[in-house]
Amino acid sequence: MEELLKLFNFSEDEIKSEKDRIKRAFKKAGIDSADIERAKLNARKYLDLELEGMRKIYGIWVREFIDLVLAGEEGKKIVYGIYPTFPTATDALMVMSEDVYVTSPEVVLDNVYGTLFGKINRLLRAAEDHGMPPARAHCSLLQARLGAIELGVMPVPDLLLATGFFCDQAPEIDELIHRIYDVPVVYTDRCMVAGAGEWPDINEREDVYLSETIEEAFEETGKIIDHEITEGDKDRGAGFLVQAILAHNGLAEYKMDKDPCPISMLDSYNFAFLGCATAMRRAYENNEIIKAHEMLLLEMRERVEEGKGVVEEGAPRVAINIPNWVDPSLQYMQEKEIGLAVPISHYEYFIDKEIPIVTSMEGMSYERYAGRVMLAKGIFHSIDAFIDYTKDLVEAGNCDGFLWEYPFSCRPLAITPYMVKKVLEEEYGIPTLALEGDKYDSRFYSAEQQRTRLETFAEILRERKEKSWQ
Repeated sequence: MEELLKLFNFSEDEIKSEKDRIKRAFKKAGIDSADIERAKLNARKYLDLELEGMRKIYGIWVREFIDLVLAGEEGKKIVYGIYPTFPTATDALMVMSEDVYVTSPEVVLDNVYGTLFGKINRLLRAAEDHGMPPARAHCSLLQARLGAIELGVMPVPDLLLATGFFCDQAPEIDELIHRIYDVPVVYTDRCMVAGAGEWPDINEREDVYLSETIEEAFEETGKIIDHEITEGDKDRGAGFLVQAILAHNGLAEYKMDKDPCPISMLDSYNFAFLGCATAMRRAYENNEIIKAHEMLLLEMRERVEEGKGVVEEGAPRVAINIPNWVDPSLQYMQEKEIGLAVPISHYEYFIDKEIPIVTSMEGMSYERYAGRVMLAKGIFHSIDAFIDYTKDLVEAGNCDGFLWEYPFSCRPLAITPYMVKKVLEEEYGIPTLALEGDKYDSRFYSAEQQRTRLETFAEILRERKEKSWQ
């Protein structure tokens, strides 16, 4: 165990003082010596342990996982916000009191229990046995939430902060957990009324309705967990989120046009970006995630100066939607084995254009701010916005194509892949591979299963690059 923790920047003193606590958490989560050995192998093969900034970020995730597992027995009031919920809202709850434990647990589970320990299937099977049967296209990201509660990997919460903002399955999952465990649920919602031609404007009706549901949710949440959510809590939570997202935005902007690409998308998105976008007290305390990003940016600059990268210089470059969350072999195969450079992903960067992104709360209520920040992201606005945002992302990253591995069980993402592919290819000339898979469940979609189509796509991009050079 000590050897594994040292890989993630645990000091000797911390290991000694936290040893009993970590052992309790691992035992509670069913992590044994074989799992620890698997985690060491996964870390050494798939993670960028040469980068001090990344080791700090991995450490944040592992510590957060331990906190999540032990939150109940350590006497915390526990609130789970579904991902993607409003990071601004969950961060406001996270900062208000050390006695309240707040996170989006499925993200922590996928990154640590899944990517590192390779045990996410255990949670998915438990969810399928308790109300989310297989072959019904249930969201596998949210199955992890139910399965972890059922197996006691994480405690039953005191409150669920649910939203139908993006995913209609999310509030349904929390309704199921409410029915099984008698956990109160507070809902936020939106009216999806953005029409063709509105992007990048935000529909006023949608913005107002969304902000009102956030305001009502805060009031109800405070009553349930017996903690008043003050304007100061909202300001601190939003302030931290803005700083963290801007820190990652700077890192993403720096790396996205570099050839060779200095960092894997697994590290850049799954751990670095999600460490900013997920409410985690370990990331918030002492601005740890921001400090890690500052260090990581310096280390990436050194790599660029030395000409070091994940793949060779001149490799085909693809922008992607999001990488796989639980199977690191897929990203490894795309980059290390097939030789695709993946410099930028859809969520981790705000395109510099006339989008009403809010970087200050001055003159705006917190609730209005929270809603507007989310609606300003292309994928949360409309299909038009997603296509336009993707086109700009490909151009900004000097990419040769777009790779969209869409989860077949995610209704928001599975509805339009071939519509998007058609427009990107026919109107903008961007080669696009729409690849069915499941980013949160590797039981039915593996790297090897997708290799042939990815190799063919990579070869097409190489041929196009060669012709453009002639």
